[in-house]
Amino acid sequence: MREPRPAEEWHDVDADLFEKTIRTRGRPAVLRGLVRSWPATQAGSESPLSLSAYLKSFYTGHPAPLFEGPASIGGRFFYNDTLDGFNFESKRASLGEVLDRLCHDVGIESSPARYAGSVSLPIYFPGFSKTNNAARLITDPGATTLFTAHFRPEVDILNQATISGQLGTDASISGTWKLVITDFKNDGGASARQSFGHAR
Repeated sequence: MREPRPAEEWHDVDADLFEKTIRTRGRPAVLRGLVRSWPATQAGSESPLSLSAYLKSFYTGHPAPLFEGPASIGGRFFYNDTLDGFNFESKRASLGEVLDRLCHDVGIESSPARYAGSVSLPIYFPGFSKTNNAARLITDPGATTLFTAHFRPEVDILNQATISGQLGTDASISGTWKLVITDFKNDGGASARQSFGHAR
């Protein structure tokens, strides 16, 4: 089986370069440093505690879905060994408390695996996207990709960023935990509009 080609990497991407060169190729691209100027990236570069405090400044307090399992599952939330249940507990929890636990458990290999999914920024962290977004680069949603969602209606993906607990200056992934923030807009549609493959 042929190995997939690695995605081409780009640095210092502006709207002109993206529109005229990267987007026209229609291939996955890694945009290095794209979110370097985000306040969330700056906070994450300082420490997990700084990032947690920044996120909590937007938090509405609404409980969110949370999966929690033992460290032994290695972050893989799946069925249990006998296939009659799951290897994690599903509940609702305060994201503020989840962030506190993540910060406390940084570097502790025996800490539980935690996953908070379907966390909509407008609902849980309103205001975050105003200063942490790729609007300066993406002026049009781009091509449409159809997909089938599970556990929730189809959503329109506006932008997404991956922020780790110990970010480097180029916002690449590092450290022992990561927080994935995705901005969702429920519009009843069945498409995900994406303009680039992977932004870090």
